[in-house]
Amino acid sequence: MQEENNLKLFMAGRRYLSREYGVARYERIKDFDFSAAERNFTRTEPFWAEVRAAWREIGASSFTLRAQPDQGQLFLPFFEYAAKLEEGAAFNRDEARAFIRRTLRETYLAP
Repeated sequence: MQEENNLKLFMAGRRYLSREYGVARYERIKDFDFSAAERNFTRTEPFWAEVRAAWREIGASSFTLRAQPDQGQLFLPFFEYAAKLEEGAAFNRDEARAFIRRTLRETYLAP
């Protein structure tokens, strides 16, 4: 077990954006069926790649969140969208990008 207390530095602006605090536990897992995780990754990864790209674009300038990162459950719309993909919905990049931008604007980012 290892305690973590790390500051996350935004290199371009040379300023700290967040802190990671908690306990990391590492143990080797043997003979576990990871197929559900692999299926989830395969079906949802294109969506999460678009989410990361949108955050990179936003991170290029300053922004304010509507709620504290650990409160407000801001992440829920993204996880609900990803759950539909995991269940077999087809991924459409243009629709996903529109959803991500709308969700960030309406749910995450303060006006």
